[in-house]
Amino acid sequence: EAAFKPLGLNLQVCNGNSTPTGIGACMTQATKAQAAAIITDAIPYDEAANAFAAATAAGIPVLNTDQTADPQHPASSKLGFIYAPGSAQMTAAADWIISDSKGKATVVIDESTDGASTVQFVTDAQKEFKTYCPDCTVAINKISSSNFALIAPSTSSALLKTPNVDYVVSEFDQYLQPILGGVQQAGKITTVKGVSGAAQLSGLQMLANKNFLYASVGQASAYQGWVDTDA
Repeated sequence: EAAFKPLGLNLQVCNGNSTPTGIGACMTQATKAQAAAIITDAIPYDEAANAFAAATAAGIPVLNTDQTADPQHPASSKLGFIYAPGSAQMTAAADWIISDSKGKATVVIDESTDGASTVQFVTDAQKEFKTYCPDCTVAINKISSSNFALIAPSTSSALLKTPNVDYVVSEFDQYLQPILGGVQQAGKITTVKGVSGAAQLSGLQMLANKNFLYASVGQASAYQGWVDTDA
């Protein structure tokens, strides 16, 4: 919004609530309003494929941000991409855990299955553990925004099934609260250290207050706003 203002551009925000229906409705609304452009944030193309296609067919440029390259939907004159730093964030989280544990960590990673990008971020973290911490144990617990209520119990179950677990990773801050709930349900709040990616204010406050979170990795979200505007 700050970057748009000097250019006389108006920004309207629509929250798709991480659901295909909601995301599709937002994009359809923008298309019908003949928006100058649509910026999507961390939305896989296939999650709203019809809405993406309708927007570009109507001549509206769509900028898809915070995703990995999608060979099925390559960039075109009306479809652009700004790729995500998700792999770098998850790799940095892995590096911190390796250092903090002195190469002896047992980790549960709550992996978002919302799209190919989020899975790839965790895959890259696994490679980091394999390369630099052969004595680390990494278990993957698959979660999804579409089943938010199940994140706490599935996290609890994953922790209980992983002997000697001492770290749990939230791929994104949006999952921190239910993951914290899962750690509490498992009775491991005093023995498990929380680590998170895509840092937001609420997570940084938890980190500052030494409330469950021991490390938080973030991208320069404000800077990305200017990058999106430039694109």
